[in-house]
Amino acid sequence: MILALRSRFDAVAADGLHARYELRLGEDRFRITMGEELEVTRGELDQADARITTDPDTLAAVLWGQASLTDAQRSETMTIEGDTTAAKRFFRLFPLHEPAAAVSAS
Repeated sequence: MILALRSRFDAVAADGLHARYELRLGEDRFRITMGEELEVTRGELDQADARITTDPDTLAAVLWGQASLTDAQRSETMTIEGDTTAAKRFFRLFPLHEPAAAVSAS
């Protein structure tokens, strides 16, 4: 999941964002810092703008449009502590890339 975040990070969507997130996936903790670039390291943050607790499947579903953030929170498969506006922006920073157009043989 962390590799997917790194590969799908949209620097244009993050322009001007300076935020610190703690992502909790089960027992794993990750520090995600947005500044000039995306930095992801293992560990907890004492002062996070938003702390997101979930499982990898729910995170993927919310990030890539198979589930809404509201539904994930309602079902209690995801919790957010801290700045909810910062958390909502986080979920827009990792879009799925458009599939390449098919080339027809003539």
